[in-house]
Amino acid sequence: MESEKYIKKWLDDSLSEEEKKIFEASPKFKLFKKLIGSIQAFQAPEYNVEDELVRLQSNKIGRSMRTSWMQPLLQMAAILFVIIGVFFYFYLNKSTNIQTAAAEKTDLYLPDSSKVILNAFTNLSYKERLWKYNRALNLEGEAYFDVAKGAKFDVRTNSGTVSVFGTQFNVKIREDYFEVVCYEGLVKVECNEEITQLPAGSSLRVVNGILAKNTKIEDSSPSWLHDESTFRSVPYKQVIKEFERQYNVQIIAPAVDMDQLFTGKFVHNDQKLALRSISAPLNLKIEINDQNQIILSGHGD
Repeated sequence: MESEKYIKKWLDDSLSEEEKKIFEASPKFKLFKKLIGSIQAFQAPEYNVEDELVRLQSNKIGRSMRTSWMQPLLQMAAILFVIIGVFFYFYLNKSTNIQTAAAEKTDLYLPDSSKVILNAFTNLSYKERLWKYNRALNLEGEAYFDVAKGAKFDVRTNSGTVSVFGTQFNVKIREDYFEVVCYEGLVKVECNEEITQLPAGSSLRVVNGILAKNTKIEDSSPSWLHDESTFRSVPYKQVIKEFERQYNVQIIAPAVDMDQLFTGKFVHNDQKLALRSISAPLNLKIEINDQNQIILSGHGD
């Protein structure tokens, strides 16, 4: 090769001026100059130019072969690393989802044996494989929690986060409605950029963006666990929507004031009785049309 020719002529001191300039400007010149200097410094007994050229050429070929062999291996390792990383990301972050339909309730146990009961039309999700490191779940709807003692336990909703270390409480998150009731222990609620501590027997409610607190909860558990929905000064719209969820029906009430406050209750196992319970206090008339829709109206309508 051309470089070997220059090296041999340089060692023989037979390079022309032009060839000498070209060779001395090449990267290999410094390498061989350093090599010769090292040999002279150690005063090696002999230096065979031909043998050294063969050795250097072999090293070059060896390096080339190692590079060509390792490059695809490194590429494969990089790809494998990415695949493993993606796999573990999705494996660890896979969510467990539980949903309930209309007129349906369900019980479940979380990985730490905490018990959760979901009311109708509720969606709950959590990361089971990360649970021991992060006890957190997302909730849409309504659920009652009996939390096993341990690290912080978070219930995340669109309206706020409820945090406990082991207690019993109820969380309800519906359209324009957010409510937390503590039945045992202490519950921390982060909502509207405010942190509230709720001891047992107290509650927090946000209706249409307005926050209210109550410290006179005498019940030991939410009434819906016993097939009954109870309301205390709640907008009538929330009562109608809860009735629809529990009985899987549609209620039409075009002339009824949906913002008026309602205090009362209805059962979940007798639709006729339940209808009377939510209509009689407001003196409303009940009709059922051809589409099996329930129509509520005032007696004068």
